[in-house]
Amino acid sequence: NSITVSSGNLAIDTDGDLTLEADGDNIHFTVSGTEVMELDANSRVSCSNADAGSYNTLFGFQAGALIASGDDYNTFIGYGVADADMTDATYNTAVGYLALSALTTGDSTVAIGARCGTAITTGTQNIFIGASSGIALTEGSRNIAIGNSALSSADNTEGRNIAIGYEALKDLDSPSGTSLYNIGIGYQALTALTDATFNVAVGDL
Repeated sequence: NSITVSSGNLAIDTDGDLTLEADGDNIHFTVSGTEVMELDANSRVSCSNADAGSYNTLFGFQAGALIASGDDYNTFIGYGVADADMTDATYNTAVGYLALSALTTGDSTVAIGARCGTAITTGTQNIFIGASSGIALTEGSRNIAIGNSALSSADNTEGRNIAIGYEALKDLDSPSGTSLYNIGIGYQALTALTDATFNVAVGDL
């Protein structure tokens, strides 16, 4: 067995820590001639130890790229997840392509699925599960959107809505952000509802 370094540095310090510094653009990991992982300058991998915040877990292209001191207790996994400039954003979980990619100060939001919650900036305590769920919401809080494209038009401070099912509450969008306390459960439940409050529907359309 041998270690060969033709460019860059491989060092073990007095504490036994191993440091690998590449002069090129990429670090390749291969097993039996097959590449199993590649890291470059855009790769983000942190197990609560390689970012400026505390207790964060990061994995993916530019995931949590601009995390700073005060951005704590977050889990960001996927391409471009939560890659905006955050300030004291805490207790967020985002998994999937571009999930929570505009997050700035929002806290305690869960976004699981490609492009879900991508516009959330300051909104808090939301749950988005499913591709493009809550995709346009910016400052709304305490919403639950489960299903592809659920609650996908709301783009302001709409809050306390529950949308469960494919495209449930899809067109809910109040210009003033006052669409509140609506519940739509089922395939395209309340999909035509736009600017309204205190509605409940269970079942298709």
